[in-house]
Amino acid sequence: MGLFGKTTHNNETFKYFFIDASAELTTGIPIGPIEINGFVGGVSYRMNTEHNSVFGSGSNPTNLPAIGQSFSGIQYTPDFTKGLGLRAGGKFRFAKSESAFNGLLAFDFLFNSSEHGGGLAKMGLTGIGQLMSKDEVNGSTNQNKGKKPEGVSSPLSLHLRIEYDKNNGVLKGDLETYLTLGVFRGAGDNNKMVDAELYVDSKKWWFYFWHSFTEMRYKS
Repeated sequence: MGLFGKTTHNNETFKYFFIDASAELTTGIPIGPIEINGFVGGVSYRMNTEHNSVFGSGSNPTNLPAIGQSFSGIQYTPDFTKGLGLRAGGKFRFAKSESAFNGLLAFDFLFNSSEHGGGLAKMGLTGIGQLMSKDEVNGSTNQNKGKKPEGVSSPLSLHLRIEYDKNNGVLKGDLETYLTLGVFRGAGDNNKMVDAELYVDSKKWWFYFWHSFTEMRYKS
């Protein structure tokens, strides 16, 4: 899908767009023990990106998301200060046993516009995965924090998000896993089993790790 338009900034008109796409492979591409069985990608111009919500469409969407929202779950907003944006990733699984683990991983890069110095604005890594399921993941890498990933069928699943905001000098990331295997369930909200969070800027940092049995905190 794509969106093309134009708007104004300080009485100056500028054009913007984004294109978001995915493709499934009938035959996987082996890379060592891993097999690539799909691709996701996108490109944008003069648009900021935010990972605040999820559309959760999977590879066969039946409804179009709202304007500015993509099938990947990323929210695109016209922004004169931003230049080129790139997104690339793929679906993967263990070649010998796809039920052991399969997932989706994507990288994002967003650059400043030439009027605002150019260079990297921010970059990120997002992903979802599941263990012990023959079904492949069928959701977005962009997931809501505090909820089991959408598009997974396994009783043991996870989602990961890491972002480096170069403009503001901030590194942040979080990892969550969820367990719903019969009587064995994560003790946290929505059956969360593991919750890890990292934050670093020029003045402070923290790392938080929690799982069903103990709780540990580390802070500067």
